[in-house]
Amino acid sequence: KAGSYFMTSPEYPEDLVTPEGRVFSVRSIRFIDGMSVGKYRAVAVRHKSGAMVRRYVHRLVAEITHGHIPKGLEVCHSDGNPLNNAESNLRWDTRAGNHADKSRHGTSAQGERNPMAKLTQSGVAEIRRRVAAGETQRSLCAEFGVSPMTISRAVRGETWSSRNEH
Repeated sequence: KAGSYFMTSPEYPEDLVTPEGRVFSVRSIRFIDGMSVGKYRAVAVRHKSGAMVRRYVHRLVAEITHGHIPKGLEVCHSDGNPLNNAESNLRWDTRAGNHADKSRHGTSAQGERNPMAKLTQSGVAEIRRRVAAGETQRSLCAEFGVSPMTISRAVRGETWSSRNEH
């Protein structure tokens, strides 16, 4: 199975995958480019029941090449590139393992990369400097446009740990 160019699954008998992570449709006799869904690629494939279903390419490749997903695990891209769907780049791991990969690759939404972040790295450094110099946390709220709790968590490193600062 892993040594052949095309691999298939009883779940999706009309669609094949290559070890490089490309999907081939037997119906249309061509490779399927798929569509972008967030940072991933997805394809429409025909399930054995006859229904067309949308599947993430990385999950489809992992299930066909590594077997059904074990309970409590998810597909991880070992190199951190969500478009590299080669079977050699995919593995089952825990959510914690996946998040550890993101931290290692620098792709986690921490600090300024978090779309919900209300502060910047330089703002947090300034807040910490001023609080250390004796300024009250409450006095900084209006200037930085955040709640006292946000200031407090940043000062204590709960939401902006030193590893977020470069």
